[in-house]
Amino acid sequence: MRTSTIAALLVSAAALAWASPASAQRRPSSEGSLFLLSFALGVGDCDDWLCGPGEKDTGPHLGFGVQAHVRPVPFFAIGGDFHYQIMSADAVDLPQDESADYMLANLSLRGYIPTQSIVEPWIGLGFGWAHWGYSAVDGGKERAHTLSGTDLAISAGVDVQVADHVAVGGMFRLAFPYWQERCKDKIEVDRVTEECRDVDTLEPLEQDQMPDMLWFLGAHLRLDF
Repeated sequence: MRTSTIAALLVSAAALAWASPASAQRRPSSEGSLFLLSFALGVGDCDDWLCGPGEKDTGPHLGFGVQAHVRPVPFFAIGGDFHYQIMSADAVDLPQDESADYMLANLSLRGYIPTQSIVEPWIGLGFGWAHWGYSAVDGGKERAHTLSGTDLAISAGVDVQVADHVAVGGMFRLAFPYWQERCKDKIEVDRVTEECRDVDTLEPLEQDQMPDMLWFLGAHLRLDF
């Protein structure tokens, strides 16, 4: 396991440590709050042949997200989730200066498991837009390989109330993309042109090589209003 992944696990564990036995008996101080705003920071990557090793060879790196929810009842919230994920890129057979990333912009549903303590476990379901990209410099010209489409995401986490209207916690998310368009830069003598095609028109092997999972593990801060 990469050092960055271990660090994210430790941060999540530290957040849970705030819930001491004495304080676990009181109800969350912001139970009646209508609006929830969260900021997440952690590590993530993608999975399948294009993510390596051997092809693009991406690896876990820093990612961050913002989630905004409306919580009309204590056990349910609905809102939006935006996430930007950087991935390391180190394919030995490609030009230098590689970079990789993915983005999600989802409608988010979240269910909270009822408790009488400051600890609030939750599970989430999201649906929306997904983008994956890889770029490299070749002969002084940048070329990119991108995918865009929709995604279905499942997530789980724990929030721990540490002060009035403030909670910290940890979360894990798996997003399963359905790619609809693939774009590749084509380097010509005097210029770089972009060629985009519907994924359905690609060869089956090319479709099978596309990332089929995007994951994120991190800690977050939640502010309640």
